[in-house]
Amino acid sequence: MLYGQALLALAYLEAYQAIREPEFAAAARHIFEYVLRDLLSPEEAFCAAEDADSEGEEGVFYAWTPAEMTAVLGEKRGSVMAGYFGVTERGNFEHGKSILHRPHEKEQYTSEKGLDPSDLNEILEESREKLLEARSNRERPFKDDNILTAWNGLIIAALARGAAVLEAPLYAQAAAAATGFVLEKLTRTDGRLLRRYRDGEAAYPACLDDYAFLVWGLLELYQATFQAEQLARAISLTEMMLEIFQGEGGALLYAGADQSGDRPVFAHAYDGATPSGNSVAALNLLKLGRMTARPGKWLSPAAPVPLRSIGWPPLSGASSTRTWCCFSTLRALNVKRLKRWRRSWSR
Repeated sequence: MLYGQALLALAYLEAYQAIREPEFAAAARHIFEYVLRDLLSPEEAFCAAEDADSEGEEGVFYAWTPAEMTAVLGEKRGSVMAGYFGVTERGNFEHGKSILHRPHEKEQYTSEKGLDPSDLNEILEESREKLLEARSNRERPFKDDNILTAWNGLIIAALARGAAVLEAPLYAQAAAAATGFVLEKLTRTDGRLLRRYRDGEAAYPACLDDYAFLVWGLLELYQATFQAEQLARAISLTEMMLEIFQGEGGALLYAGADQSGDRPVFAHAYDGATPSGNSVAALNLLKLGRMTARPGKWLSPAAPVPLRSIGWPPLSGASSTRTWCCFSTLRALNVKRLKRWRRSWSR
């Protein structure tokens, strides 16, 4: 799923920023390599997902046997790669195949095999390219070529962050191209975002997540490139989001009036497979308050700040045991409190 790639890349990038572990940076680069190679559409936006199934079975495209690795890499390197990625004769998947994983730390593996770490790194990179080339000859899984506004917002945010953290302008270019596509093809003439594009057709009014995630991507892209138009677009979409999805007490509803009809629509703060739209919107508002030097516009008592209204239902009633479902909200609250602490300390 595109959203999983985006969120995992962001996690690796933040971990790399925190402790400067090179393997975290490498993991983020490999995620971006896959996304740009296999999920990028001809229109330069990003497709939703690839299936796990091909040839009528799950995992066939991705799993390996020791013999298959040896056939591609030769006896010595095939053995090294199979050992490093846990590919065994018994396998850990169906039909004796193995899903690649790392059962050993790199230092432990080099010590056991008597390998120099730099030699292992060279073997891993060169062998990886050969295995990818060999895998490309297999029947590919089906690709879901729907282009979703929300999920593109997440990968735009991840690529833009990667451009800044890894000093990789190519990622910013890809993020900008996807942004341009969404703003051109997934926007109605009245400026309202749409949710899905496929085969030349854009359809369905966008939900809260579409707006919040795309604004997140725009803000990350602005921070990576300092192109003022990205910030201007983020401001415009945020103003529209607050107008369309405003609920009672400042919370943002998942759907607008033009989508819900007579059906009830709820505001929520808990994270599912993707972050809460309210929580991402709150983080966006906190960032906009600082970036525009106008905290009064975005964070004043009269402003519809999602965290003030949702928060803290997650800590009350039936939800009190599920604060782990509200990580994005916790993060936004922590940012808000940290800034308040800094202000009081500076006095």
